Order: sequence, then structure tokens, then C-alpha cells
Amino acid sequence: MLALVIGASSCKSKRMFPVNERAEPDIPVREERFSFTQETDRISQQNNTFFVVMGSFQNRDNAEGFSETLRGLGFTPTILLSETGFHRVSVNSFLSEDNARSRVLQIREEFPDYADTWLLIKKDD
Repeated sequence: MLALVIGASSCKSKRMFPVNERAEPDIPVREERFSFTQETDRISQQNNTFFVVMGSFQNRDNAEGFSETLRGLGFTPTILLSETGFHRVSVNSFLSEDNARSRVLQIREEFPDYADTWLLIKKDD
């Protein structure tokens, strides 16, 4: 009888962490200042803080070429020039970090080739 009680009590402690819960995958995050390379993008996205980035390039031509590839997949990319000199290719921007994180996870699931998609937070001046 004693063994049954001990076994039951050890089962309870294992239930503290439900089996069906899974940890959210790591999403790299950077915070930096940047400028929009197109005025139309600045106008439509300047109030957003969280940007979903699918590519980053030192060379603007490479960023433009990658943007064309993403357009072919149905994305509407925006090129951001970071304070570090990199051209960040963003495909969405949000006011909410939760919405941006959800979009990163959605892209990673639907487009496994872009599992390195990450989150850029606009740093205020």
C-alpha cells in the first residue's frame, strides 16, 4: 500500500508541466536605428516598431535581388538601411511585438527555407 501512495505522489509532480505545451522557439531580436529606403514605405510603416526580417545584406543590390525573390513568393518586402550599414529586408511590420513574433513563427512554418527569420525593433532617436 505504501508503494502505491509514493507512486501516486510522484505522478503529481510530473504533471506540473503539461505534456502538450511546447516552448516557443528562439527568435533572434535586434534593436537598432534604421531608415527606410523608399518614401512610400516610410509613410506606411513609420509608426510601427517591430519588423519581421528575412534577409540582411551589406550590398544594396543583393537586398534588391532578394526582395524580388520574396515578391515571387507573395511577400511585399521593404528594405531598411540600418545604422550598422546593413540592408535589412523586412516583409511585415507591427505595432505589437506579439503580432510580430506570431508572424515570424508563421513564416518559419510555411517557408522552412527561411527558418532564420528574425525580429528587428526600431530604436527611437
